[in-house]
Amino acid sequence: MSITIDYLKKLIPLGKVNNTGLNKIAATAVTHKLRKGDSLFSESGNKNHCYYLYAGELVVTDARGNQRRITTQDSMINYPLDPQSMFCKSAKVATDDAMIIQVSRSALYTACLKEIPPLNQLVGSTLQHLVERSKILDLAQGEKIYAIGSEDGHLYYLMNGAIRMSDREEKEALLDAETEMGSLAFGGLKPRPANAVVDSHRALVACLDSKELDTLITWQGMVGKPAHFDVKDNDVGNDLGIEGFEIDMGVEELDGGGDHEWLMTLLRSQTFFKVPPENVQKLADKMEPVNVKAGETIIRQNDPGDYYYVIREGNCKVIHNGVEVDQMGPTEAFGEEALLSGAPRNATIEMSEDGVLMRLSKSDFDQLMAPPMIDKVSTEQAVDMARKGAIFIDVRSREEYKNRRLIRSINLPLNLLRVKLSKLAPNKDKTFIVYCDTGVRSSAASFLMKQEGFDVHLLSDPQVAFRKMAAHND
Repeated sequence: MSITIDYLKKLIPLGKVNNTGLNKIAATAVTHKLRKGDSLFSESGNKNHCYYLYAGELVVTDARGNQRRITTQDSMINYPLDPQSMFCKSAKVATDDAMIIQVSRSALYTACLKEIPPLNQLVGSTLQHLVERSKILDLAQGEKIYAIGSEDGHLYYLMNGAIRMSDREEKEALLDAETEMGSLAFGGLKPRPANAVVDSHRALVACLDSKELDTLITWQGMVGKPAHFDVKDNDVGNDLGIEGFEIDMGVEELDGGGDHEWLMTLLRSQTFFKVPPENVQKLADKMEPVNVKAGETIIRQNDPGDYYYVIREGNCKVIHNGVEVDQMGPTEAFGEEALLSGAPRNATIEMSEDGVLMRLSKSDFDQLMAPPMIDKVSTEQAVDMARKGAIFIDVRSREEYKNRRLIRSINLPLNLLRVKLSKLAPNKDKTFIVYCDTGVRSSAASFLMKQEGFDVHLLSDPQVAFRKMAAHND
């Protein structure tokens, strides 16, 4: 059975996914014809897929042990049957035959989130990696997502349904996934000024680590080709007497300096995740390409460790005590223990074919872990500086800036900074204070501006600033 784009568009949460994304899901989806009594999945089974009922009926058991019969006429028919959801911990076929569509769980939610800024700045594999490490909440009406005053490190995106916010003064606001505001992140201001409760019958919410997201966006903006270009001059804040901001801020396609997919995969290692964002470009520069031949031994078991390697091209064998135990291919890495402890190699790595490796020495890694000196200022200091003429630069995406920003600020997203920084050159006599939500993107931006000779300062407590210095939206 072929799965059509028109069919996929009816499914939740795929309504806003473009045809390119839908085609990718259609190409990897699998149909299953099951018999009465067959289990679709169980609570202890594989949780890497989601399912949609195409024909027949199912008996679904939820997290509380309640059972419900699902038919093609049921209101739940367009929702994913997700083994990680409270609504469907197990499912069995209730009719003689049933047709089921199976899709990759991470691919499904990646396709949905890829339409949302600033997640649309991330290349597909990076965003999918983030989704795999995040929580997808499938919630019922009345469930609380977070409470007033909470301060965890999470950020939320609404993929389906509606959320009602209510503050201490009982003022309410409704966030609906079908509206433009509904596509923006919520829960980012800490401590949170309102309760967030599901208002619709059901809601799908992505719960992401805000610092991890900002780190990924920073890496993408510093070393990769930006995946999204859509900035207009009237969105950046050109009313502060800054020369260069009356120009067209449209962005040409950037030459990403080659394929950096191998570099982005370093973030899968918690070791490299700790590299200060200001040093990301240095990391790209320090990674040394090495051409290798088939049969060449790269590292040998029990030898001392000196380099960390990422495979850019080709494949290799992993040999332990003389026995081949694994194969590795492009974007996979080995030798991390050399960076952390200098411990002897625990396996031999031999090339299966000609290829290219990228390597990093332990001495270079140690230097990269030390953050460069950047002048930081508190909100209190920033207020005083703003009174004297300092200008805030918001390095988040245009959509984030329009939703919530500081007074006396302009918007220059990090992924455009390398291209547009020269336009600020006539303003080196001015003082700039750079900010984002978490300090990750702004740290990298501050370092870039400092290198170019700007009088730049990093706002150290942006969450405080958002409470005290937020500009009013028109």
